[in-house]
Amino acid sequence: TIENLARDPSNLFIPLRRNLEARDKIGSIVCIDRCVRMPELINHTNNRDELKRLSVASLVASNFIGDYNRATDNPFYSSPEISKATMELMNIPALEDYKTDALIRASGSFVRYCFEVEPVISSRFSAVRETFSYAMRWCIESSTDFGRTDRGGLKVWCRRLGTGPKALRPRWVSPNGPVQVVLDDSKARSALLTPEMKIQTLGVLDHHDKEDCPNARTLSRIDKEVLIHCGILRLSDGRFKIKTRARGAGATIDGASWRVQLVCALLKSMEIDRVESSGDAIDQASSSEKNCFLAPNYEPLDVLRYESLTREFKAPSMNEPVLTPMYAVFGRAPKSQKKCVLVSGGPEDYSIELEELISGYVGVLSGPATQTKPYRAAIRLLSHLENEASFTKFVNRDFGDSDAAQRWRDITERNKTLDNLRKAEL
Repeated sequence: TIENLARDPSNLFIPLRRNLEARDKIGSIVCIDRCVRMPELINHTNNRDELKRLSVASLVASNFIGDYNRATDNPFYSSPEISKATMELMNIPALEDYKTDALIRASGSFVRYCFEVEPVISSRFSAVRETFSYAMRWCIESSTDFGRTDRGGLKVWCRRLGTGPKALRPRWVSPNGPVQVVLDDSKARSALLTPEMKIQTLGVLDHHDKEDCPNARTLSRIDKEVLIHCGILRLSDGRFKIKTRARGAGATIDGASWRVQLVCALLKSMEIDRVESSGDAIDQASSSEKNCFLAPNYEPLDVLRYESLTREFKAPSMNEPVLTPMYAVFGRAPKSQKKCVLVSGGPEDYSIELEELISGYVGVLSGPATQTKPYRAAIRLLSHLENEASFTKFVNRDFGDSDAAQRWRDITERNKTLDNLRKAEL
């Protein structure tokens, strides 16, 4: 009878209008665990209740769990009496009544679907990417499917590495296979990776706190737990050895230090304005007042040129390190040991790597805002560090009325005056 079947939900199935597994087909039959009645407004009482809510909502957004309160999922929605009778007879739970063991089973089904079908995750905003994090979080609570020694055929989506015929294409990869899977939490290190190293970076389980998506902090925390459970390393891990070797005597590039400071100040000012316009900022001070690169005690980065720079990178699976020529890296000044920028070659050699270096140093997050004209104009200034005339020309043209640029002018004039006074005293 229906009543006996309802006691064991794993044996009870129900139709859905659409489903992730059905792809282009209209309609499918799924286990009752994969149906829920989502409310319009959701309240939660504790952290675990919130986690369950977010997980179920994400599975619904991925079309893996059906919401019988939506016309897009409920095939009986246009017949209210049949719809109501079906929900009562099949005991489709409301969100607050959705059982944890049902969520674990649905999460396990979703993860196994990813392992078997290997759906393409086309962007960081993919619903499947987010759902994979939530599903894995519930799966690791079930030692039956995902123990520490036998991870049930675990696969993870990895991003493309390299270009051309030797590139490692974006794909689902087993962490226990010939290719080492790592979390890219160090742009400086991931820039050194080549297809020949057989190392590929994660495209799932890689959320970070400042990511431009809802519940980024929760997802970041979940991903950390799952990575530890699965034994997947981060590129920042000490087992990845990295060294930089500079050849020749470092020579300071005159005036470059102050110009790099201006670029940092402009980028930071735009980031502050972006955050304020999003409504997340609380402090009412102006962007220039909150700009650490315009603080009186800020020490600009010196820029030193060397004959050549070489980066040595060695992963745990490598017998010998891989050597890569570099053109812009962070380092330490030979005498003062103060943090500085090391470059080799001319602006045409180091400008691209310097752009990535400074963007990371300031904390500029990649996104649509970084493609706007002000961002690109600020970044372009780095290719004119050694030419005072062209640098000044573009500053005046693109940032003539910028508060950050005016404060920088005041600071540099004051420091030049102080330097002249010191020289006069000597």
